[in-house]
Amino acid sequence: MLTTNNPTYSENCHRKNHIDTIVEVEVFTMGLYSFLVNSSFNLYISLHKEYYDPTSTTTNLHFKHYGPCRAYKFQFTTYLQSNIKYILVMRAIDLESEGLLSVLITGPNNVSLKSIG
Repeated sequence: MLTTNNPTYSENCHRKNHIDTIVEVEVFTMGLYSFLVNSSFNLYISLHKEYYDPTSTTTNLHFKHYGPCRAYKFQFTTYLQSNIKYILVMRAIDLESEGLLSVLITGPNNVSLKSIG
C-alpha cells in the first residue's frame, strides 16, 4: 500500500518529490521471471541489482519503465540470477497519490519479498 508515510525523494532540485514503495526480491533459482504490477494510481517501475540509491536512480539499474505510457497495470519479464538481491522500486508519479498496490511474480521457483521502504 502506498501512503504519504512512504519515503519521498527528489532526483534533483528542479523536480518535485516522489513517493516510492521499495521491495527487496530474493531469487533462489535463476531464470525468467514475470512481474505483474497493479495499482490504483500512475507509477514508474524500476528493478535494481543489489541496492537502490534514490539520489542516483540509474545506479545498478536492471530494468525500468519510465516511458510516456504511465502504468496502472504493467507486466514485464526479465532474467534474474540466483543469490542476487534485486530491489523493485514503484514510484508514484503524483505526490498526492495514495492507494492499493499489488505485485505478482511468477517464474521457475518461489521468490522472497521484503518491504524495505
